[in-house]
Order: sequence, then C-alpha cells, then structure tokens
Amino acid sequence: MSNLGEQATPAQRQNLETLIRKGPPNGQFLWPLELATSASAPGFGYLMPLREPLYPHHLDRQRLYNLSQPLAAVQRHPQNPHVWGLNNLSPAKWVMTAPDGAIRNVEPGRSVTLAAGVKVNFGAVEGEIRI
Repeated sequence: MSNLGEQATPAQRQNLETLIRKGPPNGQFLWPLELATSASAPGFGYLMPLREPLYPHHLDRQRLYNLSQPLAAVQRHPQNPHVWGLNNLSPAKWVMTAPDGAIRNVEPGRSVTLAAGVKVNFGAVEGEIRI
C-alpha cells in the first residue's frame, strides 16, 4: 500500500477515486484497486495488485531497467496455501528483520513470509512489508 494522504490534495484524491472506478485501459497497466484509510493514521493510501517477479531494476537503483533475471517472486507456502512468501531467486543472501527485531538470513531458494512489519535487506535496498 502506498500512503499519499498527507501530501495529496482533495482534487487528487477525487481523481484517484475516479480512475479506480473506471479501471485500467487494458491489462498491461498496473492500476490501483481501491483506496484505504486507517482509524489510527491520517490520510489515505491505495492498494495495488501484486506484480511479480521482482527484477534487478526493482531492487537496485544502480541497475535501472535491468529485467535480465528475476530476483524475487511472491509464492504460496507449499504446505499452507494461506501463507504467502517472497522467494529469493537471486544468487545472494538477503537479511530479514522480523517485527520483534529477530534477524535471519534468507539464502537463495528460501522465502520470507509476507507479514506486516517484516523488513528485507536485498543488498542495495531495504524493503518493508506493509499490510
């Protein structure tokens, strides 16, 4: 989810609502699904569909437009279809920090469970799961 509420104007929010209602021009567009608000935080955000896989372009600012080889993919847990994870397809290990501060390595071929507050250091950039 992206949070724009504290920066967006009322007109921009209305335009976003209109675009969500109309839907994408075609299936090639990555398009917001709906607006999201929280009783505990000001502003609003929007939900986007999962788009996979992740390429060097997404995980390293020095490798813009590099779509040579997928480095990560969202996948279901093989034994529990209700659990989703981010599978490390890269040749390098990642470092995951759980919401409780526990740190563990994510070796190539292993996955990180997609849960709120999980942080993943991909090497050149760090991401945080926000649900």
